[in-house]
Amino acid sequence: MSKQFQFKLVLLGESAVGKSSLVLRFVKDQFDDYRESTIGAAFLTQTVTLEDQTSVKFEIWDTAGQERYKSLAPMYYRNANCAVVVYDITQAASLEKARSWIRELQRQADPSIVIALCGNKLDLAARRQVTEEEAKKYAEEEGLMWGETSAKTGEGVSEIFTAIAKKLPLTAPPSARGAGRPGPSSRTGVDLTKQANAEQASLLPPVKRSRFHNATITVLPGVLSRHSLAIPSVVPFAYLPRTSLVVYLSFTFF
Repeated sequence: MSKQFQFKLVLLGESAVGKSSLVLRFVKDQFDDYRESTIGAAFLTQTVTLEDQTSVKFEIWDTAGQERYKSLAPMYYRNANCAVVVYDITQAASLEKARSWIRELQRQADPSIVIALCGNKLDLAARRQVTEEEAKKYAEEEGLMWGETSAKTGEGVSEIFTAIAKKLPLTAPPSARGAGRPGPSSRTGVDLTKQANAEQASLLPPVKRSRFHNATITVLPGVLSRHSLAIPSVVPFAYLPRTSLVVYLSFTFF
């Protein structure tokens, strides 16, 4: 029987480098020229099957790149097993931003996290500002994986995620415990035989819910994102660092 494992993966990088497009190509093999900027974070899953038939399911957190959301990033890379830090090969400044994200991961993430530096928009190579040599040298100096991709054409996308899957320690025995749940470690395998290879999922279920007039107050264990509501987005209310809780408000108008 083939082994199956589940790992938490987070995407980081400057706004507009193509993080969401990269995930969309990996998960659904699609590309949208007019994708809107991510608000907070999006959560998707996809499975990679290795040569020995081992299945690696990625829980993918696609984070917002705008500076105003940067303070929320630790909630998403907490307990992450791997990270893809994306830059735009046509924008030199985006590599500097990627370096900043990598330094933050090296300081604050799990020391064993697998980090891949990904140069996106390979289809625009004629406008390249970041050379392969520069990015590859930096990756080697920092002990990172490195590759270039085009979310638009699909070039290199599956290869970089497969390379990450091969790099992860596939030694944990399969169990019924869910990888990626809040806790000291999320490196546990799960039985995925009855789950679809790719899906777009909602966040973890709220641990507490109460109503006050037309407002719903929801408390989540260290997670903040956008829900399907009658209005465009969730309104952040408060983040409680000592308790790892986020409180946010969602409004339904009658």
